[in-house]
Order: sequence, then structure tokens, then C-alpha cells
Amino acid sequence: MDAVQRPKVEQTEFQIFTEDEAHRFLDVISGTRLETLYYLALMTGMREGELLGLKWSDIDWKKAP
Repeated sequence: MDAVQRPKVEQTEFQIFTEDEAHRFLDVISGTRLETLYYLALMTGMREGELLGLKWSDIDWKKAP
């Protein structure tokens, strides 16, 4: 194992919306076909693959408010 060079892990710095930026973003996307997807991403923190992998059967309609 000493002879193997470990791969470098790149550090990614995330830029997180402020509350005002989030509200402006939601205003801008309002009425677009991807509004629900972006809203869900913003409110849950789900990753792209998790969002795109969702199916209608994943929704628990009985628990919905």
C-alpha cells in the first residue's frame, strides 16, 4: 500500500443562498415548468440524482397536508 499514490480529493466550496436570495430565486422561477423541481431542491436539500430519480409512487398522498 505504501507504493500506491492516493488520489487527490478536490475540495468543493458550496455557495448557499441567503434567505433573500432564495425568495428572489423562487420569484424568478415561478410559473416555469421546473418550478416544482427547483422548489423541492431548495426546500429539502436533495441532490440532483435524488430529485431526478423521483417517481409519483414515491409520494405519500395520505400524509400530505
